[in-house]
Amino acid sequence: MKAQQQKGLDSLVYRARVHENNAIDEAIREPRFVSLYWTFGTHGASLQSSITRKGEDDSGQLSGEDQRALVSRYGLVDLFAGPVERTLWDIKSQR
Repeated sequence: MKAQQQKGLDSLVYRARVHENNAIDEAIREPRFVSLYWTFGTHGASLQSSITRKGEDDSGQLSGEDQRALVSRYGLVDLFAGPVERTLWDIKSQR
């Protein structure tokens, strides 16, 4: 995604730490991070997510079973909507 941004693809990338929902898991599990990728274009907008541990590459494809486990544990689902009615510049400039 980052390489595509340099070629002019309209997108936003956000990365943040994911905290577990209970103190035991928070203490014993390795920290995980969520990366969210918003892509804008004539096709509409898409939102894709990836959860990885520190230092892991998020470019790999997950198996169906692994993807279902992530959806079950964290509630993340990739979304597609369109077409875009506002420009990315308009969205970014609002506060």
